[in-house]
Amino acid sequence: MAYSSRFRALQRGSRAFRQRGFTLIELAIAASVLTVITVISAGKLMQEINDAAAVATGTYLLTIKGAMDGYLIKHYEPLSGQSGTAVPEVAAGFSPTLIELRRLGFLQSGFPDRTPFNQGTAIRIERSGECPGTQCRLDALIYTTTPLQLPGSIEPDGDLISNAVMSSGGYGGASYAAAATAIRGTSFSTTNPLGAVPGVVGVMASLDTTLFNQFVRLRDRRDPDLQGNLTVKGTVDVHQNFTVRDDQGRPCVTADRAGFVSVQCAGRLDAKTGVFTTDNGDTVSISPTRGITTNRRVRASLGVATDRATMFDTVDAQPTIRVNAGQMLVETSRGLALAVDGRDIVGHAGLSASRLGLREVAVVNQPCTSTVSTLAGANAEFARTAEGGLLVCAGGIWRALANIAAMGAACTPNGALATDQASGAGLVCRLGVWARVDDMLSSYVLVSTLLVNHANTIPKPACGPLGSSAGTPLIYLLAQIESSKGSAFTRRAQDLGSVWSIQLLDYDGTPLAGPATAIAHVYCKY
Repeated sequence: MAYSSRFRALQRGSRAFRQRGFTLIELAIAASVLTVITVISAGKLMQEINDAAAVATGTYLLTIKGAMDGYLIKHYEPLSGQSGTAVPEVAAGFSPTLIELRRLGFLQSGFPDRTPFNQGTAIRIERSGECPGTQCRLDALIYTTTPLQLPGSIEPDGDLISNAVMSSGGYGGASYAAAATAIRGTSFSTTNPLGAVPGVVGVMASLDTTLFNQFVRLRDRRDPDLQGNLTVKGTVDVHQNFTVRDDQGRPCVTADRAGFVSVQCAGRLDAKTGVFTTDNGDTVSISPTRGITTNRRVRASLGVATDRATMFDTVDAQPTIRVNAGQMLVETSRGLALAVDGRDIVGHAGLSASRLGLREVAVVNQPCTSTVSTLAGANAEFARTAEGGLLVCAGGIWRALANIAAMGAACTPNGALATDQASGAGLVCRLGVWARVDDMLSSYVLVSTLLVNHANTIPKPACGPLGSSAGTPLIYLLAQIESSKGSAFTRRAQDLGSVWSIQLLDYDGTPLAGPATAIAHVYCKY
């Protein structure tokens, strides 16, 4: 009984001990430990995120390197040519952009413009060796336009740079602080495009033609010099000459791009081609479209005759071309050029001659009728006056285009123009008499008329040149409203260079009182 009482007392004491809990110091220590653990975990997580982004940066640059491998192969000819020729659809062939690589299909359409660290990239292609030539080498550097560093940091991060370079498949490199003017990798070293800037990461795409030149490529400009037979199932399209040589290498049969075939070795050609060559080099071509063509004269003792016309018949007193029926036509590759319609020679295009003479004499303002053939379409007909002027038949009346007249002679109608037969001066019909045009014109050309007040500024007109000299700006002031108590006042325009300043002054030099205004006439004098 005493034992059970003591046991129950111990149980009550144990429960009381368990229900007391932790003290405040114990809780603070636990919170501090948790905080440290959290900070360490967060820092490690951020490091892992940054490392992953650096690896992704190397992969990003490696992807662009793959695109540049294809770019260099496809555009090797223009890039390795003389001084580098243009690449189609690329603004600068030696520094293509990501936009252009996407558009040309070397990168996926959704390929991002920036690295995982939000960096821009650029591309620089350099040539080395003998270009153009079989030893020409192309190296394309793809590099970041800013150093690789943590957000908020001002210094490049060595760990990030190492991760990016290691993930670039051995093609990567970087500019290190010890030698920032160069981007170095395991297989290359090149000048840093950004100068002495450390932390720039890049990869190199190269095209070494040592193996490349052993194969015939599409659009290859080299002579493959095949030593065996060549069999082609499809059509052979030759853009230059085609030559067949004999055992000594002499060109025997040559077809040029103009469509001519020449035979040199045997001195003859199969008649199926329509071209025959004699031993001394003379040729005769028989074509279904052009007829007979020869480098020698065509001889026919009785002339040349067809079913439609004859030329130079032996019965002719002088060489003559006769058309039996229809018209005589001269046609070129650009169409009908000349035709004969009755007695009229009709030109169907422009006519060029050193001089043109008109024999028909007509009278100005007298009726006319059309007599020239309209085979080539409607035309204008011309004649001359007895004095040598030029007339045109317009609306059934002879109208003067260029009159030749004498000054002071009678004329009609008023306003007509002519050239003086003696001096060559221009004439105008005024009041029924020919007068000199120069006598009717003034050397003063009115530009504008303005109403002005005192202190107004008037811009000078731009008097354009006439011959070898320019016009002179002038201004004249006329009274409009003026009043003064004195016996005299002044009205003048003061020359201030590009403008005139209007001065309306009383006798004592003060501005005129009241609404003083004047009329300004502005001229150009020649």
